[in-house]
Amino acid sequence: MADDIISVSAARAMKAAGGQLVLNAAPARTLSDDLAQIVDVIVVNAIEAEQLAQVPVIDTLAGALGAAKQLAGRSPSWS
Repeated sequence: MADDIISVSAARAMKAAGGQLVLNAAPARTLSDDLAQIVDVIVVNAIEAEQLAQVPVIDTLAGALGAAKQLAGRSPSWS
């Protein structure tokens, strides 16, 4: 996604310098696969988790766990 080009470039620079990348996914938006593969830790609230995991409204602990499992499949670092 073209909107992520600056974020991806900055993330790659951080990783090249030996750092870890923590991404706060706010505001809720689509995350490119390029950025998802670089991120070590992603921080989401319920709305962001719903959008990124493409699951219905999360209003239970079981729903949150389901979204977390979906997100863990997007990047090796997230599992």
